Amino acid sequence: MKKIPVRAIGSRGSASTAAVDFRIRDLREITLGKERVEDFHRHDFYYILVLEKGKGHHEIDFVSYPIANHTVFLVVPGQVHRLTLGAGSTGYLLQFQAAFMQRNSSRALLRRAGYTTFHPLDAAGFKKISFPLQQMLEEYTAKQEGYEDVVQASFDIFFVALARHREASGDRSVYTHPHERLATFQDLLRQHIGMYKQVAEYADLLHISSYQLNALTRTLLNKTASEVIQDFVVMEAKRCLLGTTHQVKEIAFRLGYDDVSYFIRFFKKQTGCTPEAFRQSFK
Repeated sequence: MKKIPVRAIGSRGSASTAAVDFRIRDLREITLGKERVEDFHRHDFYYILVLEKGKGHHEIDFVSYPIANHTVFLVVPGQVHRLTLGAGSTGYLLQFQAAFMQRNSSRALLRRAGYTTFHPLDAAGFKKISFPLQQMLEEYTAKQEGYEDVVQASFDIFFVALARHREASGDRSVYTHPHERLATFQDLLRQHIGMYKQVAEYADLLHISSYQLNALTRTLLNKTASEVIQDFVVMEAKRCLLGTTHQVKEIAFRLGYDDVSYFIRFFKKQTGCTPEAFRQSFK
């Protein structure tokens, strides 16, 4: 199976190889009014697709979302996605590295707004996020003195508006410290999943009890902490199966399983098929 490519900012349709921390583009310049189809790939940067007008579908980590007017998609580094974007779609594409978020407030806002991948908005909600996006695009394009400060401020305003809309309509729970702690738990999973599989181990890293971690995930995700860990292992296994040519035993070892037979049984129990059958289904 062909390995899923990892793209850097500017790697598609650009001759530039210079390091870029941030970029915003008008979708019309990318699509030229035509349909755009992208096969499975992943990024080493954050990718936000903002659609004023659009149709098609966007599959992110094997979950398909409908593309419609006034929708926003946030894809974090490492996620696998593919895109079918209908002709005539309009909006913006933001791409940025973690280094772009220099201020702690920016990182907190990203977590607050980006807690979900798919953000459907109404016309009024979209209008509120459009202003900072347009300002970002104008400043980024003109690059006049001090434009970086305006871009950073507009970036924060965009995420505030997006988070407010999510909290008011899509998710009525107020973003508080528990969400931040959950995001930290998810960060720890990304860092340590090859070493740690037990709830108690992650609870120790978070300086809370296993009971508190379970209460956190049950409240915010309606899952036990153990289920969250298992889901993450399965997702990482799927990414490796589709994104590399490694044998199943190599993937099992990378994820911390010395016994490949146990890993295969675990994967089949969670997904209904063996790792190799999952890989073959995408050929």
